[in-house]
Amino acid sequence: MKWFCWATTLCIAAALSSPVHAQTPVLNERLLIELPAGWKVGYTAGEAGRFNTVEYVLEAETIATWTRLLTIQLFYNLTTPMERYMELMKANFDQQAPCEGTTFTVMRTRQVYGLDSAIAMLVCPRSKTTGLGELTLIQALRGKEAIYVVQRAMRGPAYTAAAVPIATTEFQDWLTFMDKLWVCDPREAARRCPAL
Repeated sequence: MKWFCWATTLCIAAALSSPVHAQTPVLNERLLIELPAGWKVGYTAGEAGRFNTVEYVLEAETIATWTRLLTIQLFYNLTTPMERYMELMKANFDQQAPCEGTTFTVMRTRQVYGLDSAIAMLVCPRSKTTGLGELTLIQALRGKEAIYVVQRAMRGPAYTAAAVPIATTEFQDWLTFMDKLWVCDPREAARRCPAL
């Protein structure tokens, strides 16, 4: 099992069979993610003080050939309320229309450890770029220092919106994964971070 810690200083802590240790000391809010086995970094991007993005692919795949993708994004110092953030995300997909029949639906909003959170589904029956079908589950968490966005995606043959090609068990695994996301803060008792 690997644990990754994403913070405004982008610390990464990983555990294989040894105790976890932080590569960079972190004194602020952070997103904790339990990375599933069998994944590797496929792509990274960022701009200091604005955002960081890391995309993970399965060990046997590349960022060009992925069938499953895990994306983690941190957008720093945003004051946008969660409801408005999701509206802007939907407007962006509607404007870009990357797929034939693109739909973006907010499935639920809730509080997670006192922070606003939303889960949405992006349905892409056929990408205009690749000709493949994609399906993405997106969770956004509104922290005090950043908006944390985590996505689980699959890609394969094109499909119809009435026949989304994901097994119930895999989709449930995605939801369980999202339920384990945790934005902790060592400065707050209610959201105190575990010792890594």
